[in-house]
Amino acid sequence: SSAIEKLRKEIKAAAPTNGRVLISGENGTGKDLVTRLIHQQSHRRHRRLVAINCAAVPEEWIESELFGHVEGYFSHPEKDKKGKLMLADGGTLFLDEIGELSLKTQAKLVKVIEAQKFEPLGSTDSVSIDTRIIAATSKNLRQLIAQGRFREDLFFKLNVVALVIPPLRERAEDIPLLINYFLKYFCLEYGKKPKTMSPEALTAFRNYSWPGNVSELMNVIERFVILVPDDKITAAHLSLLVEARELEAIPGIANGQSLERARELFEKKFIHRALMKNCWDMTRTASDLELTPQALKAK
Repeated sequence: SSAIEKLRKEIKAAAPTNGRVLISGENGTGKDLVTRLIHQQSHRRHRRLVAINCAAVPEEWIESELFGHVEGYFSHPEKDKKGKLMLADGGTLFLDEIGELSLKTQAKLVKVIEAQKFEPLGSTDSVSIDTRIIAATSKNLRQLIAQGRFREDLFFKLNVVALVIPPLRERAEDIPLLINYFLKYFCLEYGKKPKTMSPEALTAFRNYSWPGNVSELMNVIERFVILVPDDKITAAHLSLLVEARELEAIPGIANGQSLERARELFEKKFIHRALMKNCWDMTRTASDLELTPQALKAK
């Protein structure tokens, strides 16, 4: 797609520099892949690419993970620990989900970027570093700034090069390419005969909204390779397009299900079957259900 061609050019332009990069995109769009491409095309490619997911580390541990600490800083005995900033010295540090950092840690990070040095926790000695920072977020940082949850000065320091990865639903022309790639990959991975996809099934894949983006597409293709015994994936297999829980029977009254929840599950199953019937064509499905396309998308 033109959006990915544009992104490739931006990566090629940004990679050889030391400019900090801020990557924005929904979950599953490939922000970590873009980071690896930038690092691999930079003059730092022979040094380490160190990653940390800011959303996965508890707040009380994040500063130790980033800055490290000296022996005796914590109550229990522990040797000196190098932080991610030091481990990435000469290379690249990838801060995934940067919007999850506390304001206190954000303030420290601003100082590190300005001075290119920091003090490990419990130490009074500064450590100089030469670390390129690439940050990524699935959140709108400008909204977080307006809410007082993200520092504006940190945003401007990180946003030297801004890269935006569009969601998969906005670049449907990439879907057949990705399908072919993942079909070949997983057939080889599992020792299966090569599989192809019928035009009807391909249409359904193009029409599906892919809320989990490329990550979801990859997982779905892996599921098809494992569960479809035929050499061709057809419209008859489309029940596998969404996760199995979408097709579960509606729990009975014995399970303590409320009427409202039962109605919601029935509606979900009913809409799903209508989508399958129409190969995920939203306009035709909306017409069948006597809804507007906007109302169907909302549901």
